[in-house]
Amino acid sequence: MNFSSHSPIEIKEAGAGDIKTITSIAFPAWGATYLKIVSREQFDFMYREMYSSESLKKQFGNGHRFFILYENKSPAAFVSFVREGNTVKVPKLYVHPLHQKKGFGKILLEKVEELNKNEFHVIELNVNRFNPAQFFYEKLGFKKVCEIDVPIGEYFMNDYIMRKEI
Repeated sequence: MNFSSHSPIEIKEAGAGDIKTITSIAFPAWGATYLKIVSREQFDFMYREMYSSESLKKQFGNGHRFFILYENKSPAAFVSFVREGNTVKVPKLYVHPLHQKKGFGKILLEKVEELNKNEFHVIELNVNRFNPAQFFYEKLGFKKVCEIDVPIGEYFMNDYIMRKEI
């Protein structure tokens, strides 16, 4: 990974003590993405379900690993993954809106691949069918394998499941 000297990049594994840092990226990234796709009520409900301190602590406890990318020591993006069976699942990859279009999402997915390539051969993620990020994932070699409607409370996430061989 080549980074310009003008913009020092650092990736650190996060722990439960980094929840505020994770949400400082997640909330604006979620707003920029999902408020164009779902109602405010659904956004608020889903965000609480996935990003409350309790929910994130539970995710850490269930084996989810989080990595935060810092640009000039400022948190810019994060990814989480969990190993299930012979698959690495990536439930979260978000870049703060002020840091988008810098390649940080690609860098974080490369980190996930690097950490898992010796033991696992498939990375899988869900992306909302109305989220333009699906085209980003396709450029990185992910393929849509099916559509799924994931219930979250009284709402549904209308997703594609996308996979990539590593």
